Amino acid sequence: MEQALRKAIIDYLDAHRHCALATVSEDGGAHVSTVSYVNQGLDIFFMTDPSSRKAKNIMFCNKIALAVTEDYLDWDEIRGVHLSGTVEWITDESQLKKVQRMFGQKFPQVHKYLGGYGVTIDIIPFLKISPRMIDYLDYSKGFNHWDTLEC
Repeated sequence: MEQALRKAIIDYLDAHRHCALATVSEDGGAHVSTVSYVNQGLDIFFMTDPSSRKAKNIMFCNKIALAVTEDYLDWDEIRGVHLSGTVEWITDESQLKKVQRMFGQKFPQVHKYLGGYGVTIDIIPFLKISPRMIDYLDYSKGFNHWDTLEC
């Protein structure tokens, strides 16, 4: 069961591009941002400006929550991934280069947008999300059905 659930979650993450990322501010307030991501298995990577609100929140508290889903009209078709975990800046140069390449391949348009700022992806910092607990929603198995994977 755990292997099948892990595969379903990875397949779902692989098939999607954007997520809602929740962070916590210093004053305890919640903040949600839409971010584009790449994943390698259950590890999720995204980029952000270190001066952004979410980056400042992450520097205060590295605990996050994340949701990936679609806008389903038919509730019997609802699927989604909800997870909680931690996030950290990628400091290993080889891992950072690999993630930058993965991101550029999944989102080739990033080069155009970064170029507008006079920068290239090889100077962009990325973060890694390490899941602690993942819920996989699958309403085809019944209304409000989910399975949980602890990492």
